[in-house]
Amino acid sequence: MSYLGPTFIQIVHEEALTCAGCAAVLGGRADMAAAICDLPHALKIAAGETPERCDLLIADYTSALALALTARQAARRQVMRCPRILVLTAMDREWDVRAAMEADPKVLIMGEDV
Repeated sequence: MSYLGPTFIQIVHEEALTCAGCAAVLGGRADMAAAICDLPHALKIAAGETPERCDLLIADYTSALALALTARQAARRQVMRCPRILVLTAMDREWDVRAAMEADPKVLIMGEDV
């Protein structure tokens, strides 16, 4: 088995404590590199407009919808560097989940109380 290096993660969440906690826990692992970014930078990452590597974006619900739509548009332009998106949210209504999945079928949703 070959080792491809760490998984690069960017965190953009409306709750500063959630950002800090995710960055601390994930960044403490040898197989992950985590950093906090703002939404404009995350949108550039989702659009494939930055040279930096990002394998996963962790975002709140509202930010994740914007990121998913941007990633979908980038995929139409055949940008190959679109990261996966993990939605970390307390929203659990069926409509919220459906809207996120329709924005991008590769979006993963995780509740904050998990």
